[in-house]
Amino acid sequence: MSADLRTTRMRLLSHSKNMVNAAQSHDWEAFEMLNSAWPEMLEHANEQFGSDLIDLQSELLEDNQQIQASIEQAQTDLTKELQSNTQRFHRLQAYLK
Repeated sequence: MSADLRTTRMRLLSHSKNMVNAAQSHDWEAFEMLNSAWPEMLEHANEQFGSDLIDLQSELLEDNQQIQASIEQAQTDLTKELQSNTQRFHRLQAYLK
């Protein structure tokens, strides 16, 4: 395995794990910054090394599933918070009448 291939593999894994960490800690600004660079990184790595990176596929997919789970949980939390705020608003409106 060439040094360039090893470096690319480490960069991809590191970047993917950083996206997971940002999503799990709900640091959406950092996640967006990392996520916006991700497609270009993958495309460049694929053009350069292609099938030499196939063994990373399962780990990257697992990271993606963790990111999706974090996003779904954040959406659920936001929905609950919105519902709670809406209920408080309606109670306040009723009180002020």
